[in-house]
Amino acid sequence: MPEIKVIKRIRMTHSGPVNEAGQLIHLQQGSLDGACGPYSLLMSLIICGAVSEHEKLVCLKPVRKNGATGKALLKMNELTSKEAGSLFRNGTDLCHLQDIAKSYRVNTEVEEARPIRASSNEYKTTGKSLDTKNVKDFVIKKVSDDHPVILWLDCGDSAHWLVVVGLEYASQKHKEMNKVSRFLLLDPDAPGPRVAAWNGAIEISSRREWHMWGSDHGEMPVTFRRALAVIT
Repeated sequence: MPEIKVIKRIRMTHSGPVNEAGQLIHLQQGSLDGACGPYSLLMSLIICGAVSEHEKLVCLKPVRKNGATGKALLKMNELTSKEAGSLFRNGTDLCHLQDIAKSYRVNTEVEEARPIRASSNEYKTTGKSLDTKNVKDFVIKKVSDDHPVILWLDCGDSAHWLVVVGLEYASQKHKEMNKVSRFLLLDPDAPGPRVAAWNGAIEISSRREWHMWGSDHGEMPVTFRRALAVIT
């Protein structure tokens, strides 16, 4: 029977998942602006209880400029000042998210796929230029320790940020072996969940570089390039 692990700070209500203070966690793109990276970061910060002006943020009401959220929004504006008024039109990188997170009293830890040397046997055998297993292992370790992880998905011709909030194991035996079968996700590109703490999942392959992401848009193979854990 499957075993599920969800970050302990997440609670379920009839309105959807909330943090320990009762703040709704999910933010859908369009309720703030247009980039999945900042949305995913803010959801992670809400899970950790770091966003004190959550309701104002969701309802687009003014926030204190000298508060953490005000400073974060100013940082976003600063980072995007050269993008013709569009919030991270060309996407966000880890450095963007780390800069925004500095406005809050949280620590962040990052992991990126490691390049494989062209002279190595692995490169000659597989033709892969990157090893992403370390990113997968990082996500499993941090979520197991109850830290939300913002994961960057390489979808081939596109990319997407979302938050890993839980892990699923095929059985208790697999859990004991720390062999994860699915990542459970909060996706800012999908409507908020009402019956679970997640609104998407990735089927984890133990043998392949690519994993299967299931969303409202169907199924898509993805690989893991970057991840950022929010630590409080």
